[in-house]
Amino acid sequence: MTTDPTFSCKLCSGRQGISKELENSVRSMVGKPPDFVAFGISIMMTMVLVAGVKKSLFFNNLLNAINLSVWVFIMAAGMFYADTSNWTQHKGFLPFGWSGVFSGAATCFYAFIGFDIIATTGMEANNPKRSIPLAIVLSLGIILFAYVSSSVMLTLIVPYNEVNTDSALVQMFTYVNAPTCKYIVAIGALAGLTVSMFGSMFPMPRVVYAMAQDGLIFRQLATVSETSGTPAIATITGGTAASIVSLIIQLEVLVEMMSIGKYSLLAYND
Repeated sequence: MTTDPTFSCKLCSGRQGISKELENSVRSMVGKPPDFVAFGISIMMTMVLVAGVKKSLFFNNLLNAINLSVWVFIMAAGMFYADTSNWTQHKGFLPFGWSGVFSGAATCFYAFIGFDIIATTGMEANNPKRSIPLAIVLSLGIILFAYVSSSVMLTLIVPYNEVNTDSALVQMFTYVNAPTCKYIVAIGALAGLTVSMFGSMFPMPRVVYAMAQDGLIFRQLATVSETSGTPAIATITGGTAASIVSLIIQLEVLVEMMSIGKYSLLAYND
């Protein structure tokens, strides 16, 4: 049996090309150095979730109270530094036109994910038929108002071309020489990121639990802890996986993966 040398060379070149491309893809995804802070926070969130719904609910409400207080502070303190000329000068109210509005909306899509999390708590709600739809509508309305009002205050204080893209709300008080306000907003930012992470991890064990009950994955993952009343094994498994991913994968890659997942979900619903 003989083999065409040209064909063999093409196969070798193809394998080398694929291997090189896979190597480059992995390198672009893996962050250097590992993010041990994200890993530790993920583990901490997992421990809070394992403790039970009531204890984790207290933690969630505490952080939300801090967020609400900081938002009220931003609105109140920002009124003393607001400058309406920011909306008339610097190319006007819509410097990038409606195309810029739609581009910004696509970028901000990630900020509006998570409302489907409420639907995963049906087993733990007293009256899910009433409370879940009401909670989704109220949450969406409150968050939309908070986002819009914060953006309005930001653009009234800082011209659009001088907004700090890394930490806009924290740095806007630096623009008007109010460092104390800056640190107060920073506390709210940390609380907001923490509660956002908590909300993202909360439905994960419940989805795993439902899949395990249906026999789609290992049924041991559907075990409910008698102490906390939560799917402890599913919570620990999912939390560990999330912690490892946050340790080695770059943030930009994770955000893209989340956005792709949400857009795909909308496409399936259509």
